[in-house]
Amino acid sequence: IPGDANLDGVVSADDYGSVQLHFGTSYGAGGAPVPEPATMLLLGAGSLMLLKRKRKA
Repeated sequence: IPGDANLDGVVSADDYGSVQLHFGTSYGAGGAPVPEPATMLLLGAGSLMLLKRKRKA
């Protein structure tokens, strides 16, 4: 239902209060750290070297 801010199925004064309370509030997406490609390459190379070393021993 358009205007039903609290999703109770009825447009009422509660919806107005909810909109008034949250008007202008921004919920921005937080940044997430992304590892460098070089880091993943080094981890992969190191893992392969360890696997190769264990097979020889």
